[in-house]
Amino acid sequence: MNPVFDLTIFPAAEGDCLLLSWGGDRDTLHYALIDGGRTGTWKHLKPALGLIASNGRPLELLVLSHIDADHIDGLNRMLDDGSPIAPKRVWFNGFDQLRRLDPPTGFSPSGFAGADRYSMSLADAGWPINADFRGLPVMLETFPERFEIEGLSLKLLSPDRRKLAALKAGWDKWRNGQDDAGTGLAPSGQEPGGFAPAGIRPMPEVLDVDRLCGPSPVDESAPNGSSIAMIAEFGGRRVLFGADAHPDLLEKALAAVAGDEGKVKLDLFKLAHHGSRANLTRAILESLDCSRFAISTNGSRFGHPDPEAIARILKFGGERDGGKTLYFNYASARTRPWNDEGLRQRWNFDCRYPENDEEPLVVSI
Repeated sequence: MNPVFDLTIFPAAEGDCLLLSWGGDRDTLHYALIDGGRTGTWKHLKPALGLIASNGRPLELLVLSHIDADHIDGLNRMLDDGSPIAPKRVWFNGFDQLRRLDPPTGFSPSGFAGADRYSMSLADAGWPINADFRGLPVMLETFPERFEIEGLSLKLLSPDRRKLAALKAGWDKWRNGQDDAGTGLAPSGQEPGGFAPAGIRPMPEVLDVDRLCGPSPVDESAPNGSSIAMIAEFGGRRVLFGADAHPDLLEKALAAVAGDEGKVKLDLFKLAHHGSRANLTRAILESLDCSRFAISTNGSRFGHPDPEAIARILKFGGERDGGKTLYFNYASARTRPWNDEGLRQRWNFDCRYPENDEEPLVVSI
């Protein structure tokens, strides 16, 4: 029997809520929770955590990748409601952790109020924050080459000190009353990354992959740049959790992981920033040997996934002769058009969806 290595992608509106499970068999699983989605995600997550607790299995790790509302709201609800299980360790770059950085520069507003509330709730719950790093931020400068948890190997790709310093500057400014942000929204109704959507962009009438796959502006949002992104490996299989990480840092980190091999072999890539065109570059895709890609969003806020990102996957991701698989946790107006039979045959890929939008999508890595 092959070891179990599964990813459960919960319905999390436009956000992320991911449960990683691994072990020698179904009776000896370990679990890691990455992000909590929006507040409404808790109704899906709570019974899953309750089942883990009733089976006497541990939640080894809880990660809040960054402080945007579509990642943190569900975790605040988890603490407010009383989680049925306590994590052994929590990784979170809150204000107390960022205070231990060098004096920063730069600014971008974010969900500071929610993040401060999360820090206070964690303290009340007595859950250890970044104990693996002596209370310092989770960043490339403090993370070991590999981190092992019950046979699971973790390799950090983001953030670095520079990305966290940009977030710290904005948080300082908000706390000092110099800015009224803190809701998790970028200024002036803009999408994180600095792009004003002026409503959700309509899907192209024709999904022309060759035309759509060209370059576009990249994400510069400080909250997204602070994302904890990493590769998790178990039983010889690998998954990359992109969070909302900036493409420049992902490109650099993946090049270092690839080394002389040229490409990083992955069994699944959970795309950064819900399939935003601003966070997935040709360079990232061409640094990977990967044919399976997962996207978490219902497209309700910013119209993710962007058609440009999907087009780049089809054009530059993996080897087309081997076929690709796109995993969507919602069958939405942004994802259903990609299930067109002509497109799938032309670009040699398949689409997978949950049975309905109230069910999680489970992917065997």
